[in-house]
Amino acid sequence: MDVRPGRDEALSRLFEGHYADMVRLGFYLTGSWAVGEDLAQEAFVRLWRRWGGLRDHHAAVGYLRTTVVNLSRSALRRSWP
Repeated sequence: MDVRPGRDEALSRLFEGHYADMVRLGFYLTGSWAVGEDLAQEAFVRLWRRWGGLRDHHAAVGYLRTTVVNLSRSALRRSWP
């Protein structure tokens, strides 16, 4: 019997295992811990919304990384003079 965790349980595990890495990535890209935290949180919210549409839930970490990178680009563009 194949027992798969529900969305919330799977996302909770991902959050526990990868949130700090996503914050760190956001910090490295923007130079701000606060912005890094915001980007990581937004990436997890977007993943939560898209969870049902993901073909491969094992690719979720890659989705998070890509989302943090893209959000950091947007954040940097907004702050550029």
